[in-house]
Amino acid sequence: MCAQSIGNCKNLEGLKKKITELEEELKQHKILVQQQDLQVKSLLKSRKKLLDRFEKKITLLRDKATSELQAILLEERARHLLNQADQGIERAKQFETYISTFYKKFQDILLDSQAKNSQSRHDDLQRISELEQKLSSVTSLL
Repeated sequence: MCAQSIGNCKNLEGLKKKITELEEELKQHKILVQQQDLQVKSLLKSRKKLLDRFEKKITLLRDKATSELQAILLEERARHLLNQADQGIERAKQFETYISTFYKKFQDILLDSQAKNSQSRHDDLQRISELEQKLSSVTSLL
């Protein structure tokens, strides 16, 4: 049994050695897994930072594009308003010309009417004078 015991002892020592080697290998694997876990966490952090940076950049670009679009729309609106103002000024000039022409024609008609009234008054006064003379001559005859 001793020989068997010595074989068992050697087997036991071999098993212990194998267990120790396996435990050491397990430790190495745990360390490797921890290192890889740290690397993954670091990569995830970096990825998150990059995503945040890109999101900020995209937001800035979107805001810039929105601002540029609003500027273009405002510029178009300003052009439209300027065109309307130019049309209004043109219409005002036309209206001013129309009023000026109307005023001149009105003045001409008024002067013509005054001249006719003046001539008519002169004719009336002359007629009255003639009638007074006739009346005077008729009264003197009576």
